[in-house]
Amino acid sequence: MAPASSQLTARSISKSHGGLVVLDDVSIKVGPGSRIGLLGPNGVGKSTLLRALAGLERTDTGSVERSPDSLTVGMLDQEPGGQSGETLRTFLARVTGIGAAADALDTAAASMTNDLRTIEAYTDALDLFDRLGGHDFEHRAASVAAELGFRRLDDSLDRLSGGQRTRAALTAIELARFDVLLLDEPTNNLDTEGLARLEAFVRAFNGGIVVVSHDRAFLDACVRRFVELDPFTRRATELTGTWSEYVAERELRRRQQQQAHDAAMAERARLQRRAHEIRQEAASGAGRAKRADEPDKFVRFGKIAGSQGHAAGAAKLERQLERIEVPDAPHARWSLHMDLAPANRGGEVVARLADAVVQRGVFRLGPLDL
Repeated sequence: MAPASSQLTARSISKSHGGLVVLDDVSIKVGPGSRIGLLGPNGVGKSTLLRALAGLERTDTGSVERSPDSLTVGMLDQEPGGQSGETLRTFLARVTGIGAAADALDTAAASMTNDLRTIEAYTDALDLFDRLGGHDFEHRAASVAAELGFRRLDDSLDRLSGGQRTRAALTAIELARFDVLLLDEPTNNLDTEGLARLEAFVRAFNGGIVVVSHDRAFLDACVRRFVELDPFTRRATELTGTWSEYVAERELRRRQQQQAHDAAMAERARLQRRAHEIRQEAASGAGRAKRADEPDKFVRFGKIAGSQGHAAGAAKLERQLERIEVPDAPHARWSLHMDLAPANRGGEVVARLADAVVQRGVFRLGPLDL
């Protein structure tokens, strides 16, 4: 495990696909013990940010830095894609980084001579292999896999069912020894036992974790920092606290942003009205002064000058008006509305529940018949 001062840092990164801006000036820091949730609607760039943090995708501007350089970063996708002919063992070794580390160690060992550089290369390869958990990988893999229902590590990944592949991905997460772990929708398709295991692992993990998830219960249990990607600006806002605290803080910020926008717009409207009134008064006063029967031209000119002074006051208000900066109003959130026309009831049963029970922790619902 990397030292306490280790850190993965994204500095002002931006990324576009074609003409579409995906990320704009996004910064994030991940250290030991970090539990960061990436939030935002689908397509906002969460997976792109994870891939950039993992070094799997180049950014257009900005940088992603690892301190120290030996910091290890691993990403587990929401779909545990296996390679053709891959066994459960080789899959677990690949996604935990141990397979590549073992290959690098073998290469360094084969190339080692009395030359100091080859000895240092072997030492570095051995250190990485150990830090990723390679020395006891076989024992840990067999133990965790058995707990999750796998009897053989040599079973072909191609022959696993969808549920088994989900458990294979969970096995890989529990075996991971990266300094920073990036998880993309890890709760997808997990049963109650799997969710409990995932939560326990995340809470106990010594390194930093950045996770994309729509599971609010999981976020509330495990995450204490949130980075929200705005679908309109493509920028990031960071908030600290639990999921519930994040939701409350987000709503407070939206209200404050709306209030600041409304106050600035109201001040602009007030100054516009006042400037318009002053100009009307000035124009009316100047007209009356020019038409007045005042025989003293100095008095008459004084009245005209007074009207011009009013006009100057209006111009001053208009310059003040130009200097007012109006904060953006929060973007309106879209919502789905569906108008379904009534139809005759079909004769076939689409789904049926019999003695169904749903349980999460101490909460239990059922048995239900439907």
